Amino acid sequence: MKKKLSIAALFCVIALQLAAVTGFIAYFLQLDRVILEKGVELRFRVTLISVDEDGVITFRPEDYWYYDGQVEQPVYIGNDGFAYSSYSKAHDIIASGDPDYYIRVDLPNAFPQSATYDSGNAALYEGQSGRYGHAKYLEEYYRGSPYDRDENAPETRQPEAYVTVALYRGHAEVTGLYIAGADARTLSALPEPVPAEDPTDAAS
Repeated sequence: MKKKLSIAALFCVIALQLAAVTGFIAYFLQLDRVILEKGVELRFRVTLISVDEDGVITFRPEDYWYYDGQVEQPVYIGNDGFAYSSYSKAHDIIASGDPDYYIRVDLPNAFPQSATYDSGNAALYEGQSGRYGHAKYLEEYYRGSPYDRDENAPETRQPEAYVTVALYRGHAEVTGLYIAGADARTLSALPEPVPAEDPTDAAS
């Protein structure tokens, strides 16, 4: 009898654990849908880091995020229409006063902790794969490999890139990535490097 009760209790525990996991997954799947349906769209400038064979682009926000124990990071909309953190160095384009939004920075699967975008565009990798040995790393693509760079060649940099982010009650999800004003999903190849304004800009 005791053995039967023990087995029944074990099955109850397993069922409760499965229910909790299922509920957790369902919650976040629904949350993703709500973010996309009800979220406000923000734009964050980014630096492109790499692209893989499947078109997954890794990036980092140009506006630095400092995780100082705050769960919610204040976000301001600059006069240029882009979003910036409360610790932004771009003080001259951020209006003073209360923040426009808050974004959660304690969620490992969400922006800005997770900084990737699946464009599904393999052409972004294929077009540059023969240019340098480490083909997926975009710093080499845009600025030249440090081993192959011609010292007399003009300095270059990446064209402007930004991500669109849906934000709903602090939860953020990347919805798009644009390079030189074009949707990364529609590009037939990566845009060419652009001239750097000055050597300092090229090295930044």
